[in-house]
Amino acid sequence: MALINKALAMRSAGSISEKLLSKPLAFPPNMLDELYCYPPDFTVLKNKFEITNQESLDKIERLYAAQRIKEECPTGDFDLNHLTAIHHHIFQDVYSWAG
Repeated sequence: MALINKALAMRSAGSISEKLLSKPLAFPPNMLDELYCYPPDFTVLKNKFEITNQESLDKIERLYAAQRIKEECPTGDFDLNHLTAIHHHIFQDVYSWAG
């Protein structure tokens, strides 16, 4: 919880709404992945913060993704390489495997 509070304190005033940060994301129960998720239930994506609670990860992901979305997005033709670059740009702060 301290990590989340620290991350929330780091955000600039008014940059991300509390409503956005407080809404949990639904994670499909049939989406189990032992390579990219933490045990024992393999439903929380492995991340740079080593957060194993989905609700906490949702908040951190929204925080960092919202900041990256405000930046200039990679340009391209919306092919696989371009979409990979966009994914990396948005999620690079949270996931080492982004992109």
